Amino acid sequence: MLVLSMLMSIHKNAKIIGDYDRNRIYLHSDKIIGNINSCLGFIKKDKYYICNTSLNEDIRKITDNHRKIICILSKKIQEKQYNEITYINKKYIDDIYESKEILEKISKEKREEIIGLR
Repeated sequence: MLVLSMLMSIHKNAKIIGDYDRNRIYLHSDKIIGNINSCLGFIKKDKYYICNTSLNEDIRKITDNHRKIICILSKKIQEKQYNEITYINKKYIDDIYESKEILEKISKEKREEIIGLR
């Protein structure tokens, strides 16, 4: 319960993603996202990841290959392109702008927003 309010905004405050290191017997997750105070675990089901746990834990202690998140985009499931930027690490704006793979998935309005942040 201590981290519930933070986890409800995980799309805005997650800073790190990594592979679960499998160091706990009763926790079965594939990916972990979060920060140094709280994190969410996900299991892969078909081509999607489904949340299966929440933890009051420093993500760096329970993941291998953890990396900084550079950008979080969101959209409604029926939409083709992402239309909301919920988090962006300003240090990587140039990398995002230069990534054709990312830009193809973002709506024109959001592309212009990213360019404006440069």
